[in-house]
Amino acid sequence: MRYSRWVICILLLSWSLSGLAYAQEATEEPAPEATQEVVEETATPAPEVTEEPASEPTEETELEDEPVAGDGTYVVRAGDTLYRIAVNNGTTVDVLSQLNNITNPALIFTGQQLVLPVDGEVVVVTTPEPTEELAAEATEEPTDDVSDESDAETAAGDSYVVQPGDTLYSIAVSNNTTMAVLQTLNNIANVNLIFAGQRLILPGDSADADETNGSDTSDSADESSASADFGYGIQVYTNVTGSSAITSQLSQLGVNWVKLDVSWADIEALQGEYDFSELDVAISAIETLDVNILLNVYEAPAWTRTGYTLNQLLQLNSGPPEDFTTFGAFMTELATRYAGVVDAYEIWKSPNLLKYWTVPVYENPPEIGENGDYGVPDEIQLGAIYYVELLEVGYDAVKIADPSALILTAGLAPVGSSDNYNFIATGTFLNNMLLSGAANYSDGIGAIFGASAVPPTAECCTQPPGVDSHYESFLQYFLEILEFYNDVMTRNDVDDMPLFVTQFGWGTTEGANLTNPPGGFEWLTYTSQEEQAIYITQAFEEGRDLGYVAGMFLYNLNGCAAGDGEACFFSLVDASNAARPAFGALQSLEKDT
Repeated sequence: MRYSRWVICILLLSWSLSGLAYAQEATEEPAPEATQEVVEETATPAPEVTEEPASEPTEETELEDEPVAGDGTYVVRAGDTLYRIAVNNGTTVDVLSQLNNITNPALIFTGQQLVLPVDGEVVVVTTPEPTEELAAEATEEPTDDVSDESDAETAAGDSYVVQPGDTLYSIAVSNNTTMAVLQTLNNIANVNLIFAGQRLILPGDSADADETNGSDTSDSADESSASADFGYGIQVYTNVTGSSAITSQLSQLGVNWVKLDVSWADIEALQGEYDFSELDVAISAIETLDVNILLNVYEAPAWTRTGYTLNQLLQLNSGPPEDFTTFGAFMTELATRYAGVVDAYEIWKSPNLLKYWTVPVYENPPEIGENGDYGVPDEIQLGAIYYVELLEVGYDAVKIADPSALILTAGLAPVGSSDNYNFIATGTFLNNMLLSGAANYSDGIGAIFGASAVPPTAECCTQPPGVDSHYESFLQYFLEILEFYNDVMTRNDVDDMPLFVTQFGWGTTEGANLTNPPGGFEWLTYTSQEEQAIYITQAFEEGRDLGYVAGMFLYNLNGCAAGDGEACFFSLVDASNAARPAFGALQSLEKDT
């Protein structure tokens, strides 16, 4: 009881924090537990966290002038950390960081080639300036299968030494070439990871650049073929002025999916009276970009829940209707209006949280208290079986109005345990949702990843450098939670259904924001703007390569402009209307579309 009361207090406090409440609820719970509602295999407890001892130097050598040259290399593999690589090669994180000019030990990526110290000997490095020789040594050498013609072009070209503040995009523009050309000529695995002092090979002329850009290696051709239909999406807020600015930004980003939230309560505040004006403007503008559109529909209007008192409506305003047929009528109106324009509908938002799914039940007629409220209900109908009923109604309505439109199940908030009143564990809800027939009323399964500062390639649950909390559960690990979804779907024989990550992202307190994060949201301070940029592109690449993820929607483009304090930490454009580095990173990402 004490725990339940504590959780309720926390939730009431979090509701007062406006939009930030969702992220808090989604991260404070412990690792998943098995409940009577779910098969034992579904709940995957987080591995026990063990503290890795710091590496002790075996032999120290002082380096005065420049870093020691390495006698070998190591290619980073998925799940590697700099600490593990250092231990396995008899050295330290500091040595590897100095040898490879790594400013943040958390920022290594799959395929990166690291220089190792001489004879595995530990070297204590002072803090020398990186030299051109070190920069060249830390960069992967071009592969041997480059044609003679390409070699001739490279030899004829000039070189450029990266300066502080440079990006691959700015260097390409200044030298009349493209990022793809520079990436190919210099064997750069990640376009966001270049460093001051690095020497880049430039193409002989712009004609050569075009030829190189048009060429394709067998590996890249295979990847493109395997992921040609992958969805690169982003969430956009429409309650801002300047739709032309939004469409311009979306055009620059080169995404092929756009997600919009649709509040049923805003559009049909009075029964049968619809106001689509704001949504019409947004969809008309986005439609000109020839991208796919996903509408996330949730939040029933007050008139659909006559059994609620005013106080309940004010506090719990995102719940479903009492009569699900009213939702079917709204979805029919919505899908008919945008038939052939809107490509997919996500039915509801985080139905495993009380915040978004509130159906109080009283065994006896309640008496209204002095505060005008009914008091604590005997039951809250929070559970997968209730959600699937709503999903079926929405599915039938849309498919009649627009058979080609896709229906996605709601993304579930990442929650690690259940009290069956305020929240239900992600795995429990997902399993019971599938057992209740959700696959019969949907074309894809939605998933959410968020409220984490852990790099997307990290494995649970060793503490990543610079991340002081929110790393203890697999729910904070991007690849782990996707594998978990896939496992649950496989056990329910629906692994042939596509998985859509309908919300993911990394927040940062750097740049201009609308507010400071309150207590409990310290994880937002762990991620720099540069890390945010790298994590986003890595996540898209990792998700695409899994094969069972059909698309991902980044959260978000313009939350600051929309006046949403929580969304502003994740926004690609900050509160001063400046593009964060993540904007350029997503723009530069090779999307294979």
